[in-house]
Amino acid sequence: MRWNTRRVAIVAGYLCLILAAGLSNPSFAGKAEAEDAMTMIMFETEEIQPEEIVFTVNKKGVVNVTFDDGVPEPLVDGFIDKLRAHPDISGANVNSANICKNVVR
Repeated sequence: MRWNTRRVAIVAGYLCLILAAGLSNPSFAGKAEAEDAMTMIMFETEEIQPEEIVFTVNKKGVVNVTFDDGVPEPLVDGFIDKLRAHPDISGANVNSANICKNVVR
């Protein structure tokens, strides 16, 4: 097959689109970015003390959060909203005394 200028331009255009879509996708955030985001959200949330939250992050940037039994449901819901809104957190599994949620954007 002979490559002419038009075919090369089309293939190059598709490769550029694929690369641009991949680089702009926040789901490529990893463990370190999600850990930093989670730590920032924890310390910005003054109503919930850091000792009331235990979390782990997997290599894909999904956060597993467990809240202390004394944390009220409205505060947990507000925290979940912050997790969902952060671009470096690709998902979250949330557990507390009254709530068990799998949060996906």
